[in-house]
Amino acid sequence: MTATETNTSDYAAPFWRGCERGELLVQYCGHCDRRISPPEPMCPHCIGSELTWIPSKHTGTVYSYSVVHRSPGPNFPTPYVLAVIDMDDGWSLLANVDDRSDLGTVTCGSRVQLSFTAAGDGSGIIPIFRLQPKKGCSSK
Repeated sequence: MTATETNTSDYAAPFWRGCERGELLVQYCGHCDRRISPPEPMCPHCIGSELTWIPSKHTGTVYSYSVVHRSPGPNFPTPYVLAVIDMDDGWSLLANVDDRSDLGTVTCGSRVQLSFTAAGDGSGIIPIFRLQPKKGCSSK
């Protein structure tokens, strides 16, 4: 899947600028020590307004996912996997898992690694996740 547009205005601008540099940033409230996603004008947990952006780890676990078969637009080739990724540093992100070769390999609990790719309309760089190889013995 490719995004049709990256919104670089308002609260999300630092996120998209980080993606352009190959860095995943998350909004952070130092008052209550929480990561905030999606970005907000104030902390939804403590109503703090002094928010910063911090680097995130690049690994996580698939919490939930859906295989999308009906495209919302021409720049979204189907099928694709859309997943909620629980990042290893304590926040969640809705993103694609690049698994076009075999859509059946993504499961809840799959470990993923961050990568970046160009948006379909050329508007910027977007985060995408790839499956990490499983450790241990193969089931084959």
